[in-house]
Amino acid sequence: MSSSRLSRYFKRQVRIAGRNVPAWALFLPLPAATLLVVAFILFERYFFRGLDLPGWGYLASLIAVAVFLFGTFLLFLRALFTSFKQFIVFSLAVAAIAFISNAYLLDHVVFAPFTARTAIGLWMAFIALGLSVFDKWLPVGLHYALLPFLVLGLLLCLPFILILGPLLPFSWLLIPFGGLGFLPYSPLFALIAFGGAIRDSIVKLKQAGLKYAPVPAIFTAICILGYSAYYVYEWRRADDLLATEIEQRGLHSDLPGWVGRAALLPVNHVTEMALQPERQESFSLFGQAFVFDALAFLADLDNQSMFRSRPNPDTISNTDAARILHLLFQKSFSDLDRLWSGHSLITTDLQTHVQLHPELRVAYTEMAISVFNESSDAQNNIFGMRNANRPLADPQEAIYTITLPPGSIATKLTLFIDGEERPARLTFKEKAKRAYENIVSGRRDPSYIEWLDGNRLRLRVFPVAPQNYRTVRIGIVSPLRVDDQNRLHYERFTLDGPTLRYADEEVRVDVIGSAIKPESDELDLSREGDRYAADHDGAAWSLRMPSPPMSEFIVRAGDTSYRVEPIVRAEKEFHPSLICIGINDAVSRSQWIDLIERLHGLGIPMKIVSDEIHDVTGLDDAKSYLSSKEMPSVNLLPFQLFHEDETLWVTAGERRSVPVSELNPSQRFSSLSTLKGEKPALVAVVNGRKSEYVQSLADPGLLEIVAEDSETLMQRLTERKRPYVLEDANSIALPLTGYRLIRLKERLEGVKGGDLLLRLAYYRQLMRLLGDRYFDRKRTDDDLLALARRGMIVSPVSSLIVLETERDYRNAGIDDDVSELGMSKLAEPGAAPEPGEIALAVILLIAMLLFFYRDRLKEKISGLRWKPSSSL
Repeated sequence: MSSSRLSRYFKRQVRIAGRNVPAWALFLPLPAATLLVVAFILFERYFFRGLDLPGWGYLASLIAVAVFLFGTFLLFLRALFTSFKQFIVFSLAVAAIAFISNAYLLDHVVFAPFTARTAIGLWMAFIALGLSVFDKWLPVGLHYALLPFLVLGLLLCLPFILILGPLLPFSWLLIPFGGLGFLPYSPLFALIAFGGAIRDSIVKLKQAGLKYAPVPAIFTAICILGYSAYYVYEWRRADDLLATEIEQRGLHSDLPGWVGRAALLPVNHVTEMALQPERQESFSLFGQAFVFDALAFLADLDNQSMFRSRPNPDTISNTDAARILHLLFQKSFSDLDRLWSGHSLITTDLQTHVQLHPELRVAYTEMAISVFNESSDAQNNIFGMRNANRPLADPQEAIYTITLPPGSIATKLTLFIDGEERPARLTFKEKAKRAYENIVSGRRDPSYIEWLDGNRLRLRVFPVAPQNYRTVRIGIVSPLRVDDQNRLHYERFTLDGPTLRYADEEVRVDVIGSAIKPESDELDLSREGDRYAADHDGAAWSLRMPSPPMSEFIVRAGDTSYRVEPIVRAEKEFHPSLICIGINDAVSRSQWIDLIERLHGLGIPMKIVSDEIHDVTGLDDAKSYLSSKEMPSVNLLPFQLFHEDETLWVTAGERRSVPVSELNPSQRFSSLSTLKGEKPALVAVVNGRKSEYVQSLADPGLLEIVAEDSETLMQRLTERKRPYVLEDANSIALPLTGYRLIRLKERLEGVKGGDLLLRLAYYRQLMRLLGDRYFDRKRTDDDLLALARRGMIVSPVSSLIVLETERDYRNAGIDDDVSELGMSKLAEPGAAPEPGEIALAVILLIAMLLFFYRDRLKEKISGLRWKPSSSL
């Protein structure tokens, strides 16, 4: 545009409040507005605090300044644009540039990535705004459809304006610098554009003779505002409960305070968001990445300042918030011990190789995990003007929580450093953690994997440099579960960590010693040579196949051989003197009443345990008590009580639960340490599911599960016998596989994959030895570490860790001690040859040699023929 045309453009007459004024005159209030804001800020900072003014006075002055600024802003826009459609197009362009700049140029410095509902709402709203530009060509009825989305967009602009509001009075000074000053105004532009588009759509509908034109807009606004009010109310209620000290009474007074808070919290999506640790205008969802949610920001507005949160000093710690998240929502928050940020990490690829050993009823899985750091140093290098005083964007730390199927163990960890796959070493858990923290502080290359309660592992990898990948490989040994139809089931472990929604998983499956193809509902397996393959982009998946008959075979570790044979079970007397029934809502009230009716006929004294202990005096008393008692969703039973007697605890496995380690420190945790492995508490589970709490105590042998359904329980009590697995000093039972291992004196060759069974056996032996030492997590017992090292097992006392150099290992005091089995590895695919197959192979080899050397053999044979003597 030439200078003369630009001059005419700003000299044009604009009608304001019934009067025509030149367009340039509408710019005059801008400097005054800026000075007013500066004066207000200085006055508020240096004078308001010393004056005893009522709160409404400060609020009124703030509203007056905001109204003046908004009016000035409207005058400014009226001077710039000749039509409202021009302004809508301009607003769409500025919004697109702002979002792209935030995501790719500023690396989400201003706004973190949006939650799904915020992103979907913004997309739908801005598409509707774009369509409104073509209102002359749109059918009249389509305006009805656009109105709800335009109202949604108008309301979504509010939190963005509140966040960027402090920048607005000054950012117009940056407009000459490539238009940067427009970007903070983009939410305000969009708000005005949405408001004008709503007005134009309603006018269009009224002109078409539709007298109820405003109804869609009003109805949508009422619904959104109503839901927002509900959201804010639930948020504040959760916040108040989290900031309130709960005095626990009765039976559960020895539990940690966060358990009492969790019992009072409503279990809904609002509470789930309010519990996110490290709350600010963006929220870290379960340790994966910081994300921005418009409703959550508005609900937590009291604790917000410009770009930082003002945490409530009375609220609970991040650790306790994460524990409540796990208890109520079964979410694994992996950032509790985070040393470096991980908000820009995404998991890009998973390479999973599964080897099934159906004859051994065991599987081995190796998974290579590739994680990418999306961040860059773009925020330090804007428009080519790099700030030499600021370093490149920091490397980030990848943390994964791995949930294993029951009985599974980790036996391998490798980290790729400079293109080389480096194996891990095994050491004490606490020593590995200290070594990792020391190496991370020096920005070196470590990775380690540690054992958590509840069949979980934590994998940590550092550093993941900006715009770079890191790859780590883990190995997991799992027993194959057998169902009632004699089928083997394999379940792939689950992974939580840096965003996995975009990860592609490449699956390879080998079946060792069998030609049967495994089946899967989630995978489309195809044959590739000796194995099966599939690509997967979902979460969990599983395999199943017919179980071959159980047999006997040999496995070997070093110079020691073991005979593997089916488990031998025996029975012993079962005469409980007391039955404690721990009720919860995992089964219905009527099912509890029915069970108590059946148990009452046995004549064994009973107690009902909830938040108190109720002595059952009769069947009517039990029914009356259960009918009036609220069923708890979580019942962490005090198994240490009545331990001197032959007490049977009856419960149902809750989905909401926590492993016992999460109760540390508390009086309950200390009291449970009185349980002994020599005399475990007897527990029956009536719904076939063990809660995390029960499982975490059963793993080290502190609880003995006598039944896993109500029918089996009644059979055991009626027959007064309970089964147990025969074990002694020379044998180790693996109940989940159905096998036991018996030590042999002679040395024999073992079958392929036998080391996997040995690793499971060593882990079971370690947990039995751990017993009542289980509650001391910082023990450095050499006998337990030596047993873990035999199979390179991650356990309550041992961890696998990779450090960058030998010097790092020496500084940490981590030796490369010899392991009996070494780290687990994939076996060569294909079935192990039987003796007959070996003999056949030998015969074929001899035949081939005879064929290729037949001419030479003929010569040899002909040279040996008898020739008659010439003298005859």
